[in-house]
Parts: sequence; structure tokens; C-alpha cells
Amino acid sequence: MLLRGDFALSDDWVLSIETGRAQTERDRNNTTFINYNPQTGAGTASVNVLKGQKYTNTNHRVEAIGRFDTVGIGHELTFGATYNRRESAGWMSGTATAPQNLYAPVDIAQLSPTLRQAGFPSEINDRGLYAFDRISVGEQWQFLAGLRKTIYRSEATSPTAPVSVYRADKVTPNFSVMWKPMKNLSVYGSLLRGLEETGTAPLTADNAGQVLAPAVSKQRELGVKARVGEVLLQTAVFQTDRALTTTINRVFQVGGEARYRGLEFSASGEIGRDFALVASALLLDAEITRVGTSNAGELGQSPENTPKNTLSLFGEYRVPMVPGLSLNAGVYHFGQARREQPQPGLGRCVRDAVDRRALPVPRHGQGGQPAGQRRQPDRQGLLEHGRQQPAGRRRAAHGAPDRQGRLLIAGPGSNEPWL
Repeated sequence: MLLRGDFALSDDWVLSIETGRAQTERDRNNTTFINYNPQTGAGTASVNVLKGQKYTNTNHRVEAIGRFDTVGIGHELTFGATYNRRESAGWMSGTATAPQNLYAPVDIAQLSPTLRQAGFPSEINDRGLYAFDRISVGEQWQFLAGLRKTIYRSEATSPTAPVSVYRADKVTPNFSVMWKPMKNLSVYGSLLRGLEETGTAPLTADNAGQVLAPAVSKQRELGVKARVGEVLLQTAVFQTDRALTTTINRVFQVGGEARYRGLEFSASGEIGRDFALVASALLLDAEITRVGTSNAGELGQSPENTPKNTLSLFGEYRVPMVPGLSLNAGVYHFGQARREQPQPGLGRCVRDAVDRRALPVPRHGQGGQPAGQRRQPDRQGLLEHGRQQPAGRRRAAHGAPDRQGRLLIAGPGSNEPWL
């Protein structure tokens, strides 16, 4: 449930207030193919059963946006406060195995693994205060400067360990500059810092379900955007530095830092009234730059399961006879990535039908993050929906893509600001 109200305080100031709450309850069965022989295809299907997962997410936000001029310089000020609470009630899980073959699959009889407590109750409270100023100097220059104060607290319980509590109180800056030498061409640069969650220990770890402490991620970017007719072209070089999570002696933990450098390109546009296409490419050079004494051997390596390149092509057809209904098709390619046993990149086509109602696109993202600064380190993009992921440790698993760095976000018909 989400409630939102926008109030015009004057011709130049708008106040937005929103509140929402979401709750998910589910049971999940996940099959992972492990320890297989690439020549014969013989391996093992590991079936993981999760029962009783329950998640609650509560959000509140108040934001004010105002415009004014000072000595011929335009300002768009944004002030806001956010509150987010995420709760998990814990869950039961169990694992069973059965023989399987990659090239000649067979039906697996019903499995009933013994269930044990794997996820434990946890709660995360994330509060923030932010202020941004978008400064316009003439027709060609824009500057964006801002600060965000984050007050973060997480608490997780476990019957075998003391209650783990993490607290963080950080002020992170945000700065961007854009130059528009021509009407449909812009060059921009940005420097970002943000507090990022580092994850929850997986079921395969001895500390399964433990919520790790947050860490500060940093990002630098230089890019160009151009609109040619109905096509939007974008290219950028970037570097992101973020915490490295790893498993040491069967314990999932933060084990250092990784650096991600890359070059990305995308083209998106409308083809006639009913068709739209998005194509993207990403070249990524990822390296582990800082480690601890327990995982010193990872220094200089690429983070596991991080492709060196990704390609995607996504299309949308809006059905004229049914307003709001669209059909999508996409194909993805994921390049070579470091694993314990290298596997060829796997890809698949995804087709779905989406009932997309006309939803307004806000000028500012959630939590006071301006839409132009949408590439937060943990943000998942439009083109990430569904893929066959080549996982490490001699496994092939199906799941959401995990680029472990930075992702391109683009969409046909997007009306986001240029920066």
C-alpha cells in the first residue's frame, strides 16, 4: 500500500508527502546443479527448500522542492527526510540432493529434506536527511551539489550467537556538473558517495541469515549523452569502489574492497507508434584491491562471477487494441567471469506481458536521490530481469543478474532529465 500527496505551497514550491507499507510471505524451492562433468553432463541437483519467509517494508518520506533565481543564476533546491524499516521474521530451510544430467535431464522424485532454522529475525532502520541544489548558469551549464546524512541501524538475532547490532552515522556528498554545447548534446561528470548494505549471509555459510554491516561506496563517472531524432545515445566511463564480501572458513563476511572500472554504451528509442528498442553494452575491468589476512590470496583477482562484458537487446511492443498492455522480449549475453571452474556464458530469451499503466516519472528518485544520479552501487536496472546466471563453485543457477559493480539503467521513452 502506498499513499502520496503533492501540495503546491506557491508557484515555485511543492511539498510531497508519502507513506507506504509492503508485506511478503512466501515459501521457495530452489534447485542448483552442482559438481557436474562438462563432458558427460553427469552431476547433482541440490534442492533447497525455504519455508515461512516473511518480510515487511515500511517507508515514509517528506520532500520540498523550490525554484528561485539569484543574480541571474537559477536554483532548484530539494530538502527531504526519509524513514525506512525492513523486518524479517526468519525462516526454515533444508537441502536434499539427487542425481541429474545437464544434457539428458530426468524427472526427480518428490524430496522431503529435514528443515532447520536458517534465517533468524532481523530488523533494519534506515533514516536520512538530504539537501540538494541544482544550479543553472545560462543555457549550457548545470551544477548539482548535495549532502545526505544517513542514520543506519540493523539488528539480527541468532540462538547460537549474541544479537548482532550495527550502527552507522554518515554524511555523504554528491556533486555533478553538466555542459550542453548543443541543444541535444550534453557532457557530464559526477562524484558520488553513499552508504550501501553489504548483504546477508547465504544458506551455505555457517552464519546463514546474518546481516552484515553497511559500508561506504564511492563512484566517479564521465559521460556523454546525445539525442539523434528519436534515439537517445549514451556512453560513459566510470569507476566504483565498494566493499568486497567473501566467504572465509565458511563464514560470510566483508573481506576488503573491490574496484570496478568500465565503459558503457546504450541506445534507446521509439520505432513508430508501437515499438521501442534498447541496446546496451558494458566492458568491465574489476579487481580486488584490498583484502584481509585471511583472504590475502584474492588480492589482484577479479571478484567471482563478475563478467568482463555484457550485451543486451530489449524490445517492447505496445498492443494498440489493449491500452496499457505491452509485450516484451529480450536477449542477454554475459562474458567470461572468474569461477572455481570456468563455465561458458549462458543466455536465454525472456518474454513477458506487462500491464503498464500510465505512471508519472518523478524528477527526483526515492530517498532524495536525484533521478540523474540514479546509478547507485546497488541499483538494479531495467535490463536485469531474468537470466540464466553462470555461478561459481561448479554450479549453474538461475537468478537475477549480479554485476557486482555498476549497472546501466535505460528505458524506451524515458523522460528523465539529461543529468
